[in-house]
Parts: sequence; structure tokens; C-alpha cells
Amino acid sequence: MGRTLLRVLGFFLISTVFYGRAQELKVKPNLTADSYIIPAGGSVTLNCSVKDPADLQYELWRLTSSGDQFIKYNYIDGVFNVSEGGKYSCRGFISGTNSVTSKSDAVIINQTVSIKPTVILQPSWAQIYSGETVSLRCWIQGGDGWRFDWFRDGSAYSAAQPRGNNEAITVSQGGLYHCRGGRGGGRGEPGFYTEDSNEVPIEKTLSIKATVILQPSWAQIFRGETVTARCEIQGGGGTQWEYEWSPARLNIPPTSSELRISRVTDSEKYSCRGRKDQFHFTQWSDVITVTVSSSKPRATLRAPRTTIPAGGSVALSCSVDGSDGWRFDWFRDGSAYSAAQPGGNNEAITVSQGGLYHCRGGRGGGRGGGGRGEPGFYTDVSRKVTIKETLSIKPTVILQPSWPQIYSGETVTARCEIQGGGGTQWEYEWSPARLNIPPTSSELRVTDSGEYSCRGRKDQFHFTQWSDVITVTVSSEPRPVLTVSPSWLSPGASVTLSCQVEHPSAGWRFYWYKAAPDRSKRSFSYELLPESNNRTEHDSYIIHGQTHTAGYVCRAGRGDSVYYTYYSHPEFVWSADLHPAASLTVSPDRVQHFRDDPVSLNCEGNSTEWRVMMIKKTRDLSYCSESYWGTMDGSSCNIKHLWSDNAVFWCESGSGEFSNAVNITLQSNDGVILVSPVHPVAEGDSLVVRMGHTLLSELKFFLLCTLLCNGRAQDAVLTVQPNPMTFYIGESVTFTCDIKGGEYTDWNYILLKDGQAITSYYSNKHYTLILYYTSYSGNFHCCGLGLSTKCSKTVSISVSADKPKARLTAGTTTIPVGGSVTLSCSVESSEGWKYEWFRRTSDTSEVRINNEQNSVIRVSQGGIYRCRGLRGEPAVYTHMSDESSVFITLSNPVVATRQPSWPRLFSGETITLTCEVQGGEAAEWAYTWIRSQRTVVAYDKNWTFKASYTSSGDYTCWCRRRDDWYSSTKTSEAVTLSVSPEPRPVLTVSPSWLSPGASVTLSCQVEHPSAGWRFYWYKAVPDRPEKSYSYELLPESNNRTEHDSYIIHGQTHTAGYVCGAGRVDREYYTDYSKPKFVWSGDSRAAASLTVRPDRVQHFRLDSVSLTCGGNSTEWTVRRFPVGGILSHCSGWGKMNGSTCIVQSLRHTRAVYWCESGSAFSNAVNITAQTGDVILVTPAHPVREGDSVTLGCKLKKKELLSNVFFYKNEKLVQNDTREELIIAPVSESDEGFYKCQYSGKESLQTWMAVNPFRPESSSFLVLLVVGLVCGILMNIFLLLLCLYKQPKGPCFTRSRSSAAEQEEARHNKQPSPLHGDACVYESVRDLENVENDAVSTITDESGDVTYSSIELKTITKRGNKRKPEENTVYSELKLGSSTDLLYAQVLHHKKDTGKSVPAADETIDPDVKPGTALGKSAAMKSDL
Repeated sequence: MGRTLLRVLGFFLISTVFYGRAQELKVKPNLTADSYIIPAGGSVTLNCSVKDPADLQYELWRLTSSGDQFIKYNYIDGVFNVSEGGKYSCRGFISGTNSVTSKSDAVIINQTVSIKPTVILQPSWAQIYSGETVSLRCWIQGGDGWRFDWFRDGSAYSAAQPRGNNEAITVSQGGLYHCRGGRGGGRGEPGFYTEDSNEVPIEKTLSIKATVILQPSWAQIFRGETVTARCEIQGGGGTQWEYEWSPARLNIPPTSSELRISRVTDSEKYSCRGRKDQFHFTQWSDVITVTVSSSKPRATLRAPRTTIPAGGSVALSCSVDGSDGWRFDWFRDGSAYSAAQPGGNNEAITVSQGGLYHCRGGRGGGRGGGGRGEPGFYTDVSRKVTIKETLSIKPTVILQPSWPQIYSGETVTARCEIQGGGGTQWEYEWSPARLNIPPTSSELRVTDSGEYSCRGRKDQFHFTQWSDVITVTVSSEPRPVLTVSPSWLSPGASVTLSCQVEHPSAGWRFYWYKAAPDRSKRSFSYELLPESNNRTEHDSYIIHGQTHTAGYVCRAGRGDSVYYTYYSHPEFVWSADLHPAASLTVSPDRVQHFRDDPVSLNCEGNSTEWRVMMIKKTRDLSYCSESYWGTMDGSSCNIKHLWSDNAVFWCESGSGEFSNAVNITLQSNDGVILVSPVHPVAEGDSLVVRMGHTLLSELKFFLLCTLLCNGRAQDAVLTVQPNPMTFYIGESVTFTCDIKGGEYTDWNYILLKDGQAITSYYSNKHYTLILYYTSYSGNFHCCGLGLSTKCSKTVSISVSADKPKARLTAGTTTIPVGGSVTLSCSVESSEGWKYEWFRRTSDTSEVRINNEQNSVIRVSQGGIYRCRGLRGEPAVYTHMSDESSVFITLSNPVVATRQPSWPRLFSGETITLTCEVQGGEAAEWAYTWIRSQRTVVAYDKNWTFKASYTSSGDYTCWCRRRDDWYSSTKTSEAVTLSVSPEPRPVLTVSPSWLSPGASVTLSCQVEHPSAGWRFYWYKAVPDRPEKSYSYELLPESNNRTEHDSYIIHGQTHTAGYVCGAGRVDREYYTDYSKPKFVWSGDSRAAASLTVRPDRVQHFRLDSVSLTCGGNSTEWTVRRFPVGGILSHCSGWGKMNGSTCIVQSLRHTRAVYWCESGSAFSNAVNITAQTGDVILVTPAHPVREGDSVTLGCKLKKKELLSNVFFYKNEKLVQNDTREELIIAPVSESDEGFYKCQYSGKESLQTWMAVNPFRPESSSFLVLLVVGLVCGILMNIFLLLLCLYKQPKGPCFTRSRSSAAEQEEARHNKQPSPLHGDACVYESVRDLENVENDAVSTITDESGDVTYSSIELKTITKRGNKRKPEENTVYSELKLGSSTDLLYAQVLHHKKDTGKSVPAADETIDPDVKPGTALGKSAAMKSDL
């Protein structure tokens, strides 16, 4: 017989037995389903019920087209699980009778097939704007005949057409869309549905545009300042907006409409938008750029003028470049400047007093920042500006002697005289400024041309007016011009000498000399005339009784240390009378001669040595020699050719006597001359005058012209010595005419200038010419006359009246230790110079040095040097060179040091630099500091200043003696300063969650650790009005700690901490660290936090209420999320009294707590789940001995049955119960719990158990009574079940080993599990408790698994067992995966009870909130 036939027959027999005489009860059951669609691979729960169930039991039927099919019985509660789609009905019956109810109305259960549609977005815009639409298409691969349902934000989408397959729809609203397919069914028949498709988010941008407003409106702020960016949205009809900021890192939801900007890393471009819900947004606001500078700004002081005129004022302005909103404080000489207006921003002030001024800006909390009181932030002070005040006193410059015109080499003294001042000890300042080489004096030696003025200095800031300018002109050394009147003596006449200086001025005295021939030098010696020894004040001198030819010279002088001019050129007074001591005769004896006539000039007298002199109308003086115009033969001068038109000749004896003088006039060879005697004719003598000429003279002249003018080849060479080509008045030049070729040597020479002969023929090829006038400039050539005439090319020379100026150069102006420097003197564009050198100091007169007259010298002394050039005989001098200061390097080593010597400084710290001269303790030194090769300051030995970010660099120093401006040391080795922005310590707290008996360790780290830090530890006290914290030093921290860690013992409640650091004895402190917290889950009377709904896990976007309770009326709720940005309720919720209402929970994981004016509440972990299932566990730790109920909740449904519960990843319950009840709770129940339903799992959550500490012996009495009652109740229930066993499979015992049963009886520890009607018991090995092995019992259908919970024996307080080695306290971390919470295990030592890391566990001792452990952040929770 087939199985099918047997089943039909069995069903028939049963029906006959039960319903053969069935009596229908007048009641109709109601069949309901928790879902009408069976998920893929899952089931749904059907519940058959009646109003008055009495003793009814239930059966389930499946209705098909071929007949009703019996499914199963349910003897208890009418709950059935089905995993197959169909049409179901149920009815009730009374066991043991034939009484049945009618069948319920049918319920259609649809089946889900394992097909997942795909939503396709066209166009592929995930974001739309007002007026735009997109199309959504629900696509199923390889299938047709489907119709589609659409859902938006989890609800049916009403825009889908009720008729039609709805494969594609058009949407214009934002939301989260998905679809599913269905087919079959209809007309009351079950059908099939696909799984839900993927979800497609559509964001819609509204037409509203947000605006970002800065308060204060500062686009640039500085470290330590804060501005608030506020997002304002106009319109929206009262919409409760949420806010989103750009950049995206600011969006740790929920974000606030206000954003505080204060950190350097906050320098960004900011914009915002509003969010109406998850999918509707406003437009982004315009971008506002905020710059946060890491270092303080420095105020800039501007002064258009730094000198206050007498009785006037100057304007000063202070600003901070690139930012605004400042008000300014002013300081004069280091003190607050009272003239600044207290009511304004004082950006500009007017000052009428001299002083050292600086300013600073302030804003943020004061008058300039829109607040009250003093500013909260100050800039660094500006550079100091010296303002000089001009007094009404005006000094006078007096020249002594009062000569505005002086000459090279001459000195006058300028004296600055100040009338008034009431006995002030004036210091003096001179203009030009180069004269002010300290210390300056009231007297100034003037040696150079310039405009001079002076003023007095009362102190650094008060000055007299400038004196009127006095102009001093320095000219080249003058040469007087002497004139003699008359030139020819007449009987009885006196001779008047007149001496004129080129630039006449007061103070001259004149000296008169007689020129005595000096034949050995071919020049003259000068003898003071009688009565002229003491000079004359007048520029004329009369000589009486002069009867013979004589020469005279003059010069001028002035000053106490007499300055002399050059000697004048000699001038002569001539007498024609013969003198027996010296006489001149001419042969032929006539005044007029032809040019080519030979002439003999004969000297006679009391001397054997003679020379014949000639002076022409041009005042050129020369003597008879081969170099010039004749040849001396004994006492006669023979002239072959005369070239000068007119000249005066005379003889000079070796004994210094002058002969009579004669006039000789030349006539061209073709002319006519008058023959008349040279000497005067005595009265009564006869005189013959005749005219004559010769053919020979004419012929010679003709031949000479022919030779000169026919342009024959130049066979003569004219050279000049010296050869600079540029000469100065007073110099002499020698022309040499060399004739090329031939052996003929008897040449006669002539020198021509610009084509005109300037000499007569001379036999010596050398001719020396003294350049008295600039008219000697021109082109010169020479000719030689012998067997033929040969002429040279022209040579150009220039004669200048303006002397050149010497130029002094120095290879270096600093003399090394033990060395010297080279000075060079030169005259540009000319040669042949020798040089004189001069040296002086600021307090010694100038003296000549180094007589060698070299152009290059080496000096080893510091001082002020000058030079000048000279050349020729007589010497001609250049103007003095400019001064050059030379400094000598001393051998004393210099060492620069700094205090403190830390390798890194921070902005705002005080640093002292010291410059030490070794071996120079007895001397007084002046010090100069250089930063990065730039002189920054000249101070004393110690330089103290506050470091700023711009102070970084290499610092060196050098020194000089205060009494010697021209000596200095070497530069010291560099001291390097590295200045960082003001640091902010980072505080870490370990552990983050308190565990019983554990201490709290605070660790304070400075960004740039270096020597010298001491640490300060503070407790953060809530300051509710300011929504911030005030800080109180912790006990024993008043005097700081040297170590960067601090241990707190006995902390039992939530607390906040802050640290700071300071340098030893430097009065420098860092900013406070950000507050960090240690949390406790225990509530206390003073402050407590409760959560509604009371659970750890919530669905994302759920509404949550956080209520504060305790001894305060003012509360705020704080949140510290993963990522570590601390915020208060007003940023993400709304405070209503003592409750913070979070309308939409967005943060995935965060810790929450309450704060009153001085207290912290307990803290709670809250997790926002994005999945479909959450575990329902209480938010607070469970007290040992209490009961606790764990549940599982779906996002869109009520609590479920057939839920799997896990502890530490091990299944502990799987039955029809929708809750896991643990009673009483023991410490071993701590662990990670999660639930599972239909293949979907919740996150794991750590359930903490607080050990119960009995306080009195009454607890022991209650405990004993409770245990006895519990045992009696268990016995009663067991007997009841044994009695009912025949009526249903109610009692089942696990298959335990005999050893296990014996152990259970021995320990007497039953473990009741609470069910609806029966007790299921399982006993497990107590020696295996650490692995939480679960004993299970399964009914024959395999649908239900029951697990045991162990109830530990609680001992008396006096006998309480010490913790086993494997007893653990766990530190909770929100896990790195999306599904798990990880525990850090700490073993407790048997002897001390202190917690130490377990050797076999992986421990992270310092995981901060926000530290990534895997895919997501982790959070500690010490329990």
C-alpha cells in the first residue's frame, strides 16, 4: 500500500474519531500573520486566536483548489510558523471532546522568490533641482509577466499607477526608492514576490539658497581667536532645518547652524546648505573664506613724519594688515600712552611729545570686538618708532676763522652755539649726516666743500631746530698773481708790487720776496724783502730807490697755523743802464733784427758764471740753452735764429746779480728794420739810425717756408715728458725733438704750437716749458734745421685749471687679527703721480704718514684715512680724496650664548642672548647683534626679547671698545633659534571607562617635546552659561609635576580633565589641552542620565530623549562621538527643561552624559544602526542579582518570535520566545550579545554587570529565604509537569552524562529558564564555565533549541571568594566591523585585585575614541 493511501486512510480514521460526532462551537477564530509575504529562505508566524480561549487547542489548514489540507496542531497558544506560501485557515477544538469551532477566514501568504530586481536611474542623476524629474525602472533579468510595486522611504509610493505593471515611474521628489516584483495571485489566490531591489537615493535641491554670516565679520583670524559662521536660511515655511557644511569633514551629524572656527587647520573656504530631510536640500551658500594664522599678527605703526616741528604735532597710525575689527593701544617709552582716546578704536592718534612709540591691536572681547570689557586677543606689539620733538631753540653755526672760502689743505672750525636751554647738557648733530661719527662735538673741523648746519640733542627724543646753513667752498691751492709797476725803471721812480689771490677773501696776509738767481737749479731762490718779515695786511708793497733790474715774488698766508699759497710766478722790473757788476751787450748792437739774423748776447761783470734769460710778451720765461733757443759759450749766448717777435733779455750772474735789460724786436726777412743802439744813449752823444735788409735773409726765409709747407715725410719725432697728456697749471713739461736718420748732428731746433713758433732756434733737442696758463693747451710739433729741415707730427697736450681729486680704495676696511689691509690711491685719467697719506681718528688731528709717496700702502691701525697726489717740480697737488674708515679686528674671542638653551622655543617665550668678550673684562664694550646676516640691534651685553614666529634664524654678535670706533672683534659663532607657534598639549586618559578599583592615568604630550617642561593638571568643571569649562588644579598638582603623566586614585564617577605645560622659571605657559573624559556607567544621586527608549542600539533617524536628573535645575547634554568632536545638545538636538530631545539620531556611535553647574552624570553608549535589526538591551549596566530582558527589534515591525540570541558568538536561545530573560543576573552574564532573525543580525552590544555589594546582614537573610523559596517552586513545577506528561509532550530532559548529573546534584545549582508554561532544564559542567558551553535539547521537529543559564551561588561578604585567575573585567570597544563590539580583557591578580593585561590577550592600552580598529572607529568602555 502506498504511503499516500496510508496517509489518507490515517486522516480518515482520525477524522472519524474526532469529528464523527463533532459539535460545532459557536465561535469563529481569527487568523492573523506577522507578515503576509514570506522572505526568501524564511518564514512567517500565524496566530490563531479567539476572544475566550477556554481550553481550546488549535489546528492549521492550508486551502487548495483540490481541498483543504491539514497542516499541524498547536496545543498551547495557536502560534504557527509557515515557510510556504498559500491560503491558510485555522479552527479550535477542545481536546478529548468532539467540540470544534468554525474555520477562520482565509489568510493569503505570498511567497518570496530569490530574485532581486535592479532599479535603473535614467538619466543617472542622483541629485535633481526644482522642476527636474528622473525616471526609475525596475528590471528583472530573464523574466516577464511581472508587475511592480514602488516604495519611497520605506512606504508605498503613491505616485505609482494602481493599474499597469509600473515597470518605470517618473519622480520629482527626493527620497530613498526601491521596488519589488510580483506575479500570480489575484482573485484571492496567493502569489509570488521578488525580494526588495537595491535602494536608490535621490537628492533634490530646493530653490532656497542659504547664506553664511560671520560673527564677528573677520575673514582673517589668528590662533587663539574664534569666529562663528552662522548658516541662515530665509523661507521654508517654518521647516526645522538640519545643516550641512563644506568642507565635508565638518559634517559629523547632526551639525548645527553655527560653526566655531579657531584652529589653524580651520583655514578654509566655507559654505553651507540646509537639509529638510535626508533627501531635500537647499542650494549651497556663497563661499566665505576664513584664514586662521598660526602665529600672532604684528601691528604695523606708520609715521609719515618722525620729527615734530616746533609747537606742532605728527600723526601716527596703527593697523593690522589683512584683517579688521581691531582697536589699538598705544605706548610711549614703555608705558600706556594716556593721550589715546578710551572710547574709540585709536587707529590714528596725534602726538606732540617726543618719545619711543609702539602700538598693539586687540579684539574679540573688548570695545573693538563687539563685546564688553578688555579684548580677548592681542597682536604682537609693533616695531618701535622714535618720534623726535623739535624745541623752539635754534642754534647758530659760527666759522672760526670766518672764511666761507678755503683751500685744499686748509681747515676751518665750525662751532655750534645754542642759546637757552637752562643749563642742558647738549649733544650735537651735524648735517651732512656723514659727519656724525659719535661722539659728536659742538665743534667740527671743516676740510671739504659743503653746506653745514647743526642742532642740539637734549635726549634721544628732544632736539633743537636746525641752524641756518653755512656754505663752505674748498678750492685748489691758489697761486697769487704778482704785478710790477712800472716794468722799466725811470730815474727816481718807486716800484709798486701788487699781489692778487684768485678768490680773494678775508684773512689774507702777504709776503714779499726778491728773486735771486740760482744758476745751479736754473731757477730762483726767494728772500723776504726788508720790512716784510711779519707780512703785510695789504696786497701791495712799494719799493723805493730801486735802480737796477730785479725779480720779485709774493705769496699769501692766513690762519694761526699759517696756511700758505703757492709762490707767484716771478715778475721783473728792468733797468737799461749798464752796471759794472753785471752788464749785457748785444752784437750786432741794435734793437731790431731779422728773424734769421744770428745774435750774440754777452754778459760782463764780477762773475765767471752766467746765464742769459728771456721773457716774451706771453710772460714765458726761459734761459739760453740748447734745449730752448740758444747756446751758451762761456759768458756769451749765441742765437742762430730768433723766433719771438719781441722779448726782453738780461744776464744773471752766479753770484745772484741782474744785468741791465735790453729789448729785441724781430722782423721778417723781407722787411725793413731800423738800426738803433740797444742801450740808452747818453745825453750829448751822437746817434746814427739806418735801415737795412739782406737778400740772404729773404732766401733763408723762402727756403724754410718751402720745407715746412710742402708736406715732406716726417723725419722728426716729438716726445713729451712726463706723458700724461693732461697737465695742470704750474706743472713743467719737457719736449724732446729727435731727428731720424743720418749722421748729421749739428741741428738747430724750434718748437711750434698750433703752427706758431713759440721758441727761437735752439741747439739742444730738449726744451722745458712751465705751464702757467691754460692757454698752453694745444697741438705741438718741432722742426730741426740742419742740412735739411725735418718736422715731427703734432702732439696734443691739455692744461687744466681744475685740479683732479685723488681716489682712495680699500680691498677691505677691516684689519684681521695681527694683520693689515691695503689702501690704494689713484688719480683717474692721468699718470706720473706720487702720493701722500694722512690719518686721523674721531678725537685726534690729521697727520701725514708714510713718506715713501707710494700709491699703495698697508696699514695695521684703525682710523680715518685720506690721500692726495703730487707730481712735477715745483710740485702740483690734487685735491684730497674722500675719507675711508678702517677698522682693526681685535684678537679677543667672542662667544654668543642664549638662556634658556632649549633647542626649540615657542612664540611668546622670553629669550636672553648674551655676547661675551673673552679676555676683555677690564674694557668697556659696545655690542652689535646680527640676525641672518642683517644687523638688527645694538644693545648691551645681554639682549632679552620675546620670541615670535619670525624670530627664527642664526644670531651672531661682535663688539668694539666704547672709546675706539675703529676697533672691533671677530663675529661670534652663530646661535640658532628655532621658534614654533604657541603649542597646545594633547591629553590622553586611560582607561576611558572606569572599572572597579582601577586608577586613571592622565598623559600630557607637547607637540615638540624638549627639556624644561613641567606639567599642570586640572579638573574640568562645567560652566553652563558659557557652554564650556572652567579649570581647577588637581590636588598635589599646585606646584606642577616633572613627569608628563599623572595618576588619579579612587575616581568613581564621570569626570573631565585638562592639562597644560610650562617652562621652568620662564613664566611661559602653553594653551590648555582640549578636555578629555573618563566615563562611568553608574548613576548617582547628584547627576544621572536616562535614555528613552532605554536601549543601547537604535535605528538611524530614530527619536531619542536624554533626561538629566539630580540636584540641579540647569542641565546640558554633551556628546563625544567617534571622531572626537565634543558638542552639546543645542548643536544636534533641542533642550526642553532637563531633557535633550534628538529628533533624528544620526551619529553611528557616541557617548552621552549630562552636565550641571558643577557635576557630571553617568555616561551611556548609544549606537545608531543602519541595518534592519537591533538588539534591545538596557543603556545602563545591570546590577548583579536583578533580572534583565533582552529583545530583538525590526526596523519596520514589532518584536518577533523565533529569534536567535547569541552571547560571545555562541547560540544561547532559539525558540518561539521573542525575548531572552536572564534572572537573576550574575557577573558571568557579562558579555557581547546579539540577536538574529530571518538571516539578519544586529550589532553586538556589551552587557555590563555591576557586582552587588551587600551593605548589611539583612541581605543574607533575604538571600537564604529567596533560595529556599526558589528550590521549593522548582520542585512544585517539576511535579506539575510530570502530572501533565500524558497529555502532551511537555517535558524533555537533556542527555547529560552520569558524571554531569552527579556534579549537578553535588553543587545543587539548578538553572531555571522561564517559559510560558513549562520549565526546561539543562545542567552543564561547572568546571567549563569559561568557554560558556551551552547544553541544548531539541524537540523531534528540530524547530526549537533551549539553552541553559547558570545561576552562581552568592557567598557572604566575609567569605567571598577571591577572583579566579580566569575571572575578567572587560573594556568595551565599539568594534571595527559593522557588526561586532570587541572586548579588551583585563585579568585581575589573585593577590592584589589590580587589573593587569592578560598575557594571552591582545591589548591596546591607549585606544582613543576615533582610532580605527578595522573598517570603522572604536570606542572604549571600561566596565
